[in-house]
Amino acid sequence: MHLPLTSHTRLRRTSTLILRTLPSPSHVLDTLHARLLSIHPSPDSALAAALSIPDLPEAFQARLLKMILEDGATWARALPLLFVDGTDDDAQGRRNEVEAVRCERRHACARRWCRVFGAMGDLDVVRGFVACLGVFDVAEWSRCEEIRKDAERVWNEWRD
Repeated sequence: MHLPLTSHTRLRRTSTLILRTLPSPSHVLDTLHARLLSIHPSPDSALAAALSIPDLPEAFQARLLKMILEDGATWARALPLLFVDGTDDDAQGRRNEVEAVRCERRHACARRWCRVFGAMGDLDVVRGFVACLGVFDVAEWSRCEEIRKDAERVWNEWRD
């Protein structure tokens, strides 16, 4: 069943109007990037905040993270800022327990993004994980051949 020409034309005009008025994904990405850098005191805290944004598509979030890394952020400085809520727990034992959970969550987050950027083949970003995760873990999680070679070289130097 075909729409009458007038209805079809109206539908096309409406969709064209919607496409013109909605921001493009790159515009949204640029806006979010600029906003994160403007409200956070350093690129590292902006990177930690970008890691905490829920419900972003993985590819979109990966592009955002890479942009912030290009602004000077590092995984080693940003990950300790992740999952810090600023609350003060009553007992020392509770603080230790909370910090252990935060540490596990940071490690899981780093492992996830190491895998994502490794799958994308982005060696520069993957190398940034070595400072906070170590070359052996990065080699395992990223599956990048060059990082694996670095890990083998380090292992052979250590054995000798």
